[in-house]
Amino acid sequence: MANKKIIETPIFLLFAEYLGYLSPFADKAEEWCDGKVPGEEIQKFLIREAQSIFKKMKEDYTIEEINNRYKMYYTLLLKEYDDKLKECTTRI
Repeated sequence: MANKKIIETPIFLLFAEYLGYLSPFADKAEEWCDGKVPGEEIQKFLIREAQSIFKKMKEDYTIEEINNRYKMYYTLLLKEYDDKLKECTTRI
């Protein structure tokens, strides 16, 4: 897959929420973007949560559809979170 896109875990969890894939940990993702970086164990758990949601998402949408929706939501809603997240340097 030459066109593989890497999306940071908290950004993906927020994106998934916009598509209706609700996670009880979306608040942790938002806090992470706001600079409150969770501990390593919580980060690992959030990564597993994102992987699980992505698996479900691929059952409902093609990769192209997911990518197109991500581009749309990124411009409208996620860029601000991504910019904040880039300021955080502590990630596993």
